[in-house]
Amino acid sequence: MPPDVAAHRLVEPAAGTGTAPDGASLVEAAGVIRREIARTASERDRTGAPPDEPLALILSHALGAARVPRRYGGSEVSFRELASIIVRLAAGDASVGQLVQPHFIFLERVRLMGSEAQRRRYLSAAAEGTFFGNAISEVGGPPGQWATTLTPVADGYSLDGRKFYGTGTLLAQYTFVGARTRDDRRVLAVVPTDRAGVRLEDDWDGFGQRATASGSVVFDRVAVAPDEIIDLTPWEKRRHHTGAGSQIIHCAIDAGIAAAALDEAVGLGRSRARAARDSGVDLVRDDTTVQDVVGDIASRAFAAEASVLQAADLLDQAAAALYAACADPAPDVEPLLVEASLAVAKAKIVSTQAALRTSERLFEVGGASNTARTHNLDRHWRNARTHTTHDPLAYKFRVVGDHLLNDRAPPNSFTY
Repeated sequence: MPPDVAAHRLVEPAAGTGTAPDGASLVEAAGVIRREIARTASERDRTGAPPDEPLALILSHALGAARVPRRYGGSEVSFRELASIIVRLAAGDASVGQLVQPHFIFLERVRLMGSEAQRRRYLSAAAEGTFFGNAISEVGGPPGQWATTLTPVADGYSLDGRKFYGTGTLLAQYTFVGARTRDDRRVLAVVPTDRAGVRLEDDWDGFGQRATASGSVVFDRVAVAPDEIIDLTPWEKRRHHTGAGSQIIHCAIDAGIAAAALDEAVGLGRSRARAARDSGVDLVRDDTTVQDVVGDIASRAFAAEASVLQAADLLDQAAAALYAACADPAPDVEPLLVEASLAVAKAKIVSTQAALRTSERLFEVGGASNTARTHNLDRHWRNARTHTTHDPLAYKFRVVGDHLLNDRAPPNSFTY
């Protein structure tokens, strides 16, 4: 393991605090954390330093167990409340918003797809402050056709493969790994990041989202016990809400970037930005063209968050119905899941466009001096451009249009 990774790879689990806070308290805590991490976000972007202190804040305020049911020690917040939390974290630092995305969606999938023993094990661990990273994506090969393998051995299984962009894993105690079995089933293997044969590489070099504790993860004959495996096969042809759940967090990250751009625009307009020569005014805040720009940024940021929250409401309805009828879904569950998936796809369109446009228009407040590297304002656009490549927007437009024109449901997959 490279020394630079070893120096910061683990954040110790936070101590239990007794009764879990309610959703409103967690949203409020996220607002406090937003202001704290915003002060150091630019420096993390410059250096690529690990977000260990922001993560420690998140875990110490029990945000890591936001969606964990209360019977396992969590707060069991709604998706609407979770989206509000993510918007605030991403507004403080977009990298931090993305850092926690895999953690939350893993816990949602354990809750739905894991055994009761696995729910007790992993959801309760999250309630005690354990953090989970991911090792899903791979370079090359058909999408979703993992080359990472899980092979039977005498005392369990051997995990072998290489993953790219393992978000959060450099700071996690566990990582969940997408793998295929000898009989070509897709599974998640949940392994400690300090287990023999696991190697973490701090090699993410994107121009944005620089501080997400991401990197390559290599598995070389890593021992995996049978109870550390979650079989995804039963859910590959059965519609569920966790794909839309994953997407709503991505939408909230983009809405947070738009909110951060608004903060910057207002700050520039009120402080250092100088009015343009042809404006006819002394203060930039009195320039009507600048007022127009700030109004546009504010409107787009508002629309992004509003669309995310509305989609999250529908997602809450679908998730509740699915959990209530999990053993044998009732006929009315499918339409709710489809409606939620479509709403999230629309929110993805709105939030993506808002993040990109607001972070671009930010530079129209003031003059060329705002492009100075010392201000590092371009990090918002770099974060938006990097993060919004996660899922091509064209497919979201197509799914929405196809449903309206042909009554076709979105794909039954882990991304809708």
